[in-house]
Amino acid sequence: EKRVQMEQENTTLKSEIEKLEKQVVEFEKKVQETKSPEENGEDLNKPEATPDPQEQERRKWPKEIQKLMKDLTQKAEQDSEFAKAVSAQVIVLLCFENAKKWQYQEVCYWLDLIEFPQYIPAFAKHKIDGEIILRDMSDTILHEDLEVRRFHTGKIVREIQKLKQV
Repeated sequence: EKRVQMEQENTTLKSEIEKLEKQVVEFEKKVQETKSPEENGEDLNKPEATPDPQEQERRKWPKEIQKLMKDLTQKAEQDSEFAKAVSAQVIVLLCFENAKKWQYQEVCYWLDLIEFPQYIPAFAKHKIDGEIILRDMSDTILHEDLEVRRFHTGKIVREIQKLKQV
């Protein structure tokens, strides 16, 4: 019985590791996107490609939010503890640790990681920190106070649940 339970846990952990490895790959892609053309070895004389929809959305943000996100990306690159996935126990299982201690800037960074950057301005405006995310956030608050579309509230709540499981 114990062996079966351990095998089930092992399977679950492998699945989580695969999911997190995919997130790491996506994060690394985003980091590459933030590098200058020179850093990426691109030809500066080549015509610029059309920005992706997320980039176009970001350009609509107020300048202070654009600056905040640029600063947060730089901070994440420099500070290994900033909203960072860390290893847990013996198995290298990546998870968000200490989310309850996050400041609102780290919550904004996390929103970008889970692919909801369009809500960063509202979360920043209300200074939604890790404590609020983990203890107070609900579908109603997301929708009514932070103006998150109803069809996005479920996914955000599930992502919050993942943070709570750590």
